[in-house]
Parts: sequence; structure tokens; C-alpha cells
Amino acid sequence: LQDLPLSPAVTSLNLHCNHIPRIEGLSSAWHLRHLDLSSNRISKIEGLSSLTSLRTLNLSSNLITKIEGLNGLVNLTKLNLSYNQINNVTGLLYLHGTEYKLKHLSLNSNLIDSMDHLLQCLLGLQGLRSITLSKDGGDNPVCSAPGYWEIVMESLPQISVLDGLDRLRHPSSPGISSLCDIPCLEDYADFLVSSDASHSEAVICHAIPLHLIRLFFSPMQICTLY
Repeated sequence: LQDLPLSPAVTSLNLHCNHIPRIEGLSSAWHLRHLDLSSNRISKIEGLSSLTSLRTLNLSSNLITKIEGLNGLVNLTKLNLSYNQINNVTGLLYLHGTEYKLKHLSLNSNLIDSMDHLLQCLLGLQGLRSITLSKDGGDNPVCSAPGYWEIVMESLPQISVLDGLDRLRHPSSPGISSLCDIPCLEDYADFLVSSDASHSEAVICHAIPLHLIRLFFSPMQICTLY
């Protein structure tokens, strides 16, 4: 990463599936919003403290054993740490408080085995709306605990989606605000989310091309939006 010429103007960086062993050389990328370092050889979360504009961070499929190094990422809304070897999530404590914006957290296919430890570190994530601990057969040991679903949902009143299902255990569908997590659509989504709610349905017809909407919404949702 140190050999990568990065301009401070860069907003998205995708380095998926390389041989990167360490996060470094990103200190000048102040405006970076989306960073994908999935499927590399990273064993430690570090070198991110200057990325205060970062919204999405994908570190899935690496060699990480502990959540750490997230201090100062006040604008982070989506964090993907699935398919690692994580059994310590203490680093999430540094994202507690109203100034932090983490909404979506993916931790499926890890080694988390303590329910108390997990809930203690998640409870203070006030903006958290969805968490994934089990997906497509890849889960954590904690998912096998008796009453797992009920315990997590009762202990974390701020979340509305667990493992892709809402509180009624229905499959969850993305809303307009979730488009902010998609680099190519974030400008559209920012405009919609910041618009007056009474006008957002009308605005979407003109702001986002229909072929893009079809990628993220069901036919019923599209009828509702239009």
C-alpha cells in the first residue's frame, strides 16, 4: 500500500483480493469514503485513524482476530468483518456515543463465543440498525446458544434486523438510506435522504435511473416509490 500513489481527492478505493499483509500508507487519503480491503492477508486493523470521512469499510476474508483500530471513524456507517477469525470485539467500544454513525455490522463466519462480551460491546452502538452474525451457514459459536435470537433482540433495542431478518422474522429489504453504502449511488442517496420526506417519493423518479433501482428494490417496493 505504501507504493500506491494516493491523492487526497480519492473517495473510493477497492483493493479486493490481493496479497496485502498490512494497512498502511493511507494517512493522506482524507476524503476516502469507501475502502475495500477484503480477501487479503491482513491480521490487524490499523492505519485508519486519519480517515474521518470513511463511510464503508470492508475487511472481510482476512486473518483478523480482534476488532481494534477504529477510533475516530465518526462517519463509518457500514463495517464488514465477516470471514475472519475474530473472537474479541472490544474495539467496538470506541464507536459508542451519539457522534458515531455505525448502522450496519457484518460479523458472520467468525469465532465469537461469548454472548455477554458481544452484547456489552454492541449495546452502546446507538446508531446500529442491523447486525449479521450468521449467514449462508457461516456463523459464530454464540449463534448456537439457547435463545440466541431472542436474547440479542431483547438486549439490543436499537437494532431492527438480525441475520437478515426483521423483528417479525421476515426477510429485510433495503431502504433508500441504504443506498448511501453503495459508492456509485451515494450521491443520489444523499440527495434523497436530505430531501424533505414528503417529496422524496417524487424526487426518486428523477434522481435515480430505473435500471439501478431494480438492482436494489423488489417490484412491490418500486411501485411504492413511484
